[in-house]
Amino acid sequence: MPADAASEEPARQPDDAPGKVDAPAAEDSPDTVSILRPVIAVITTVGTPLTMITALLLYFGWARSDAQSRWMGIEVSLFRFTTQDYVLRSISTLYLPILASAVIGIVWLAAHRAVTDKIERDGMTDTIRVICRVTMLGGLGIAILGVVLPAFTRTWEPGTVVWPLMIAIGTALAVYGRHLSRRGQEHARPRHAIARPPDVLEAVLVGIVIAAAMFWAVQGYADIVGRGYAQRYEDSVSSLPRATAVSESPLGIDSPVVRTEEITTGPKTLYRTTGLRLLAESGGRLFLMTEGWTVQNGSIIVLDEDDSVHWQFSH
Repeated sequence: MPADAASEEPARQPDDAPGKVDAPAAEDSPDTVSILRPVIAVITTVGTPLTMITALLLYFGWARSDAQSRWMGIEVSLFRFTTQDYVLRSISTLYLPILASAVIGIVWLAAHRAVTDKIERDGMTDTIRVICRVTMLGGLGIAILGVVLPAFTRTWEPGTVVWPLMIAIGTALAVYGRHLSRRGQEHARPRHAIARPPDVLEAVLVGIVIAAAMFWAVQGYADIVGRGYAQRYEDSVSSLPRATAVSESPLGIDSPVVRTEEITTGPKTLYRTTGLRLLAESGGRLFLMTEGWTVQNGSIIVLDEDDSVHWQFSH
């Protein structure tokens, strides 16, 4: 071979040459699943509690409005409340339960972090075994009492809230204690990347029990709050805005405390109706209470808003 041709041939570098950069192994390249795993974890960790809280707020708003309406002698569907109305009506009376739940959650997270750190550091010690056993048995006992005691305390009104909460809290404690026990036993074992079907089924069933108990407790609390609001209206009807209607024809309200008088303005005759108090306005309707309204003696009038009827509200 000529010397000039040999000089033009590129020199081959050995495999261990300093300047050579090895191509990354195929198995080290990130795949779609590994990239999306943190995103999925955030969605499942944050999205599910937010969905549960929103559902509880919506259900509480409806249950509270339904209890209040039934106590006052009307149907809640007449108000034509929207989903936003129900959620807003629930927030005003759920500040304390939400605050208490948040504080309990913060305390539980701190305790959980301390226990799990100890398990990762020391393994399954006697102290951890005692904590797991007490949590499991105590939670199971609380849940059983929540199921049994309602049969003996039917007339205790707070029981409609206390007993479901005992079932939910007891179930959560028992499952959490079992989870800690499993974690301690599997400390030295490799973790499964894919959840086993029995574990998934167990998580679903536990979630159903806790969710059902929470909705049961919300129903009981909403009944108590709704009746309280209805009784408050009975005691403070005189503080509601006074409603006076001027219409082209009589409104046809049959009540001994509602008065209708004619007003003549030139060739036109109008009708003024008094003796009413404004309860609410919703869904294009006015809800009016008669003066001196009580649950046993009084009427609630529902009128569609009409341009032919002019209203005047005053204190």
